[in-house]
Amino acid sequence: MKTPTGNDAIKNWNSTWKHHHLPVEFKKRIRYEAVRAGDWRCNFSRAGDFMPHRLFDHWGSFFPEGETRRSVASMPYGGDDEQAKAWAQRHGMDLTIFEESPYGHGTRLYIFTL
Repeated sequence: MKTPTGNDAIKNWNSTWKHHHLPVEFKKRIRYEAVRAGDWRCNFSRAGDFMPHRLFDHWGSFFPEGETRRSVASMPYGGDDEQAKAWAQRHGMDLTIFEESPYGHGTRLYIFTL
């Protein structure tokens, strides 16, 4: 039997996965930083607009085992650990980095947690 990759592999990794979903608390943090920086425009801005595209690829939210709050995971090809660390710090989030993600070969796993 063929090993699943892509979105099927992510669902096998964690069945609570929601593709391109940001929990409300994450949206508030992202919006706060954008407002503070003077970049937020009412009716034209969305939290996702302020997530670096190179860092957020194959992303969504999930419940880590035993947790009651959703975390956000991103699984970009190659990745950029320094950018991920800086983005997490700027938004007051914890970051866990794994060399490979469930999405597939060549992708890293970044888990952002409040």
